[in-house]
This record gives sequence, structure tokens and C-alpha cells, in this order.
Amino acid sequence: MTFSAYINFDGNCREAVTFYAKAFGKDVPDFSTYGDMPSDPNFQISDEMKTIVMYCDMEIGGTNVMFCDMPPEFETIIGNNVTLVFGSKDKEEIQTVFARLSEGGMVSMELQETFYAALYGMLVDKFGITWQIIWEDGIKWK
Repeated sequence: MTFSAYINFDGNCREAVTFYAKAFGKDVPDFSTYGDMPSDPNFQISDEMKTIVMYCDMEIGGTNVMFCDMPPEFETIIGNNVTLVFGSKDKEEIQTVFARLSEGGMVSMELQETFYAALYGMLVDKFGITWQIIWEDGIKWK
């Protein structure tokens, strides 16, 4: 079974993905821009649009996560429409990732013991993405 997530941004995709790469200890991926697309006389793009990210992806916790900037003519709604869950059997990794993702964001639930996990927390990162972080070796309830 595979799981993928696709996150749309409003012009700051490159900054967000660079932040996520650091948080998860990954290399920053290559970015494809709208300007990299083959030209099409039926689909003209502005100079501004040529520079924004059309696609990039990164493996996070065994899952492919895809990212892009939305074209300016589309409304980007950032908020609780996307929640990503990151779990690991490595307790230290959970603590490190939680701390890194919290930088500039808002912690809604500190990493703590709950009835369902020995270590679980929630936060909204500085880009408005909600993350649930769980220590998989500490799951008590399914």
C-alpha cells in the first residue's frame, strides 16, 4: 500500500519544501517550474508564472509527498484542508522532527503520552500545514 499527499502553495513552495527537507534531514529536491513546460500556443503563461514551482516531490517517512505553487488565477486556501501524519519507530527522530517543524509555527499539542500513544503531538507549521507526529513503537490503541 502506498500513500501520497499533494500540497499546494501560494507562491512559496520552494521555501516550504526547503524547510521540510531540513526538518526531515533530506536533500532539497529538484523543482520543475511552469517555465520548464514545453511551449503551447493554446496555453500562454506569464513571465511571473514561468518562475513558480509546477512540481517537486520528496519521500518523507516512506511516503511520496508532492508539492506545487498554484497558478495565480486559482485561489489557494491554506489551512486545515491538509493534515499530514508522520510516524516513526525512532523516538529521537520523532522529537527532532517535531522540534524542527515547530520552528515558526504553532504547537497545538505538545509531544506527550496519550491514551493511544506513548508519544504524540500536533502542530501547525509556519506554512499553515497541520502535522500529527506519533511514535509508532509507543502506540497503545488501534
